[in-house]
Amino acid sequence: MRPAVSALASGLYFVRITPINVAPISNPPEAPEESLATFVVRNDASTERLVIVNPTTHEVYNPWGETLYDTDTSDAAWTCDASDKCPRRGMYSKPRVSKVSMARPSWNIPTHFKTDVPLLRYLEKNNLPYSMATDYDVSRFPTLLSARRSVVISGHGEYWDMTTRNRLDAFVAGGGNLIAMAGNTGYWQIRYEASTTGNPGPIIVGYKDSATNTTDLTPGCRSQITVPASAANCSDPLLSVTPQLTTTFFRAPPVNKPEQELLGVQYPIDPAGNTFELPLTFFTNTVAARPSLGSGITAAGDVVIGPVDPSAPTTRVGNLGWEADSIHPNLLFRMNPSACLLPLGQGRFSDAPKWATENPTPYGNEITHLVLYRPTATSGHVVAGMSMLWSWGLDDWSTMRGLGGPFVPRVDSQLQQFTRNLLVSSDGAGFGTDCDRAIDFDVYFGDAFTDTKPDGTTLSGDDGSPVEMIIKERDYPGRWGSVAIEKQSGTVKLVPGFREVAKLTDWAVASDAYHLFLVDVDNDGKKDLVAQSRVNGEWYVAKSDGTRFVPSSAPWLAASAAWAVGSAYDVFAADLNADGKADLVAKERNAPGAWYVAINDGSHFVPATTAWRTNWAVVSSAYDLFVADVNGDDRADLIAKERSAPGNWYVARNTGIDFEPQPTALSGWAVNSADHDLFVADVNGDGQADLVAKERTGDKVWRVALSTGLAFQAQTTPWRTDWAVESSAYRLFVADVDGDGKADLVARERNSPGIWYVALSNGTSFVAQVPRFDAR
Repeated sequence: MRPAVSALASGLYFVRITPINVAPISNPPEAPEESLATFVVRNDASTERLVIVNPTTHEVYNPWGETLYDTDTSDAAWTCDASDKCPRRGMYSKPRVSKVSMARPSWNIPTHFKTDVPLLRYLEKNNLPYSMATDYDVSRFPTLLSARRSVVISGHGEYWDMTTRNRLDAFVAGGGNLIAMAGNTGYWQIRYEASTTGNPGPIIVGYKDSATNTTDLTPGCRSQITVPASAANCSDPLLSVTPQLTTTFFRAPPVNKPEQELLGVQYPIDPAGNTFELPLTFFTNTVAARPSLGSGITAAGDVVIGPVDPSAPTTRVGNLGWEADSIHPNLLFRMNPSACLLPLGQGRFSDAPKWATENPTPYGNEITHLVLYRPTATSGHVVAGMSMLWSWGLDDWSTMRGLGGPFVPRVDSQLQQFTRNLLVSSDGAGFGTDCDRAIDFDVYFGDAFTDTKPDGTTLSGDDGSPVEMIIKERDYPGRWGSVAIEKQSGTVKLVPGFREVAKLTDWAVASDAYHLFLVDVDNDGKKDLVAQSRVNGEWYVAKSDGTRFVPSSAPWLAASAAWAVGSAYDVFAADLNADGKADLVAKERNAPGAWYVAINDGSHFVPATTAWRTNWAVVSSAYDLFVADVNGDDRADLIAKERSAPGNWYVARNTGIDFEPQPTALSGWAVNSADHDLFVADVNGDGQADLVAKERTGDKVWRVALSTGLAFQAQTTPWRTDWAVESSAYRLFVADVDGDGKADLVARERNSPGIWYVALSNGTSFVAQVPRFDAR
């Protein structure tokens, strides 16, 4: 007597399907004699943690009859000529289609066996109650998540529809805790359609790479994807109807909903590669300092998760799996200023499937992160990033059955303990104040890389700006990324390259430990990075090669030179000799207040034997100091403003061999520094640095004083009113963001979900742009 489904406990069930009474076939194809079907029993009344499995992704990969993936005719395993794992010969011989049914038999070994079963066994052995649902259920049932404290995403959830994503966003925003025990999660958008043939299961629609292809006409695109015969081109029909539902990457235009905004991490596909079974370095000290996560983890110092391979004692197997996620620094600009993003561990994965310890390069082996993330100050928490094989470290059921990978146990007691702490905290008392710091990052504007659109194609003409916004995480992991600035029809916007990982890793990691500059050190027209250690004064350079920053193999100015070491100096980087290469300037903060320089010879900074100026703006704390070209001769000069009344502005002209003080450059303008935000930049495009002051009190307007050569002329009327009025509510920048040679205003709200604004200079005023700068 078979039990009724209603009598079954919530869980994941497998049905073996064996054909009977089938007439013999002469020369039968290499088809399996049986198949498997899976189903999930829900308990909608339960308030226990909900484990979500992902049959949608499984069906996208399932080749029984049709698949969203292309044929690889060079691989016999894909065409089934030499494999007994495919349900029919030549099942990959037709073009990739745009629609597949969920009402099909499973082929080979269901992915549930690889990732979900070990997790469920671990939960049951450790008396951690749960109920189950599918990603399709999340989309279908609006109240499925409403009574839950925690949700666990198990296995490979690469394909979601917008409803699933929106409901998980809302769940976390409302205080729910989400654990993503997988990788490459929520990567492609799909949608569900009702079957037109009477089958009980829905149809999965995914145009993927062709979704935004309005150039190729049918049937020219059919080698890539099968599209309706009546379609005018290869694109998703919803592209022009409901753009945000276009079945492309969630992170890509026109969807513009990066996974990192939900998870804190996302899959990097440049360069990534499908690396397999790399170890993860677990920050034990960091985790142990978090009461919600560290209980019972006693190892001292950082440890590597995963046991040693018995057949190779020097090799440690791990749990990262074939796809792993990381923090994308070029997306931090979109995130809520109150968000907390705390790395708990990291691993490496390379362009080729090698062990992480092989052939490290400055950026060839990218970093993957395990994070504790809180999207807003009032939201729930997310833990994500360790990737596909997390569950292999919890239970050996899959590894001992050869379901992908060698027969090597991966169970790790510390990972088991961490996971238990995580599950208990997420479904109980929560994480308290464990995620205790808001996201913070440095921002620079300049032309550092070859200008490209988000899809990787080169910008030309008026389609883009020769400027990027360079982003650096201020704290660990401290990676550098870039955000393209695109200009179309007079409107500029920030557009993160969705394929980008980072422009640089493991370099000047903690911002507070370095003085950092974005300048051109080799006169190739591309801005490079310069960093000085605040500890030993050593100077480092990472040059742009047009695609990435590449660190030099040796310091450009060694610590042994003892040049401008420590907090006794103000330091600057600017071109002093008009050769197009940035040099260094250092000023003693206290008497005698000498100004020193180090000239860039193309591969080093070479300190001058004597100071270029003494007894000028002697005590730094009494002045605002700037180094910029005031008179347009391409040599940077010194600018000093008294911080208190009378608040005079002074210039020391760069003669090429010293700084020559000039008469007072401006009086009675922005007198008290504490009442103003002060900037120096060329706002009218004449090649001479001007002064910009944003009033913090009074009228709170933006005022400008234009350079007249070696002095400044205050403009009688403000250049902008009623824009970023309360300075304390914004992060403010003055930089040329549209590449026209005139510096513009940029403001980011400090207490909003990453809202940015821009006011472009027209040479006589700043004109506020109505569309948001962050291009949402």
